[in-house]
Amino acid sequence: MTPDLALLGLALLILVGVPIHAWRVRSLAYAIFGFVVLSMSLPGAVLVHARVRELFDPVPRLLLDGLFLWGMTSAGVHLLSLVRARLRVAPFRWLVSVAGQTDLPAFSVPRIPRKWRAAPSPL
Repeated sequence: MTPDLALLGLALLILVGVPIHAWRVRSLAYAIFGFVVLSMSLPGAVLVHARVRELFDPVPRLLLDGLFLWGMTSAGVHLLSLVRARLRVAPFRWLVSVAGQTDLPAFSVPRIPRKWRAAPSPL
């Protein structure tokens, strides 16, 4: 399985699984919120991964693939953990929550129209 297909499969699993779990455990409103947040960021992550991957040699690509898979997995686990919000232990916060909170907005920024952004950007 190629890394692009693995990332796409993981993105689809997160996009479908997190809202279904949220709906069953918490509420439809949180399920919709999770779906909207994920549908804004996951497609961007898949597209950015495909484009950035072409810029590297085969050895650094493995590290890049691992970082993208970790970021996407942590974003999904982070939103899953918010279904039942509670204070988590420090390693979970640093390895999952911080990475998930960084991964989600990082790939949805290109979709925000330029005039709505607070700071000028070369995008």
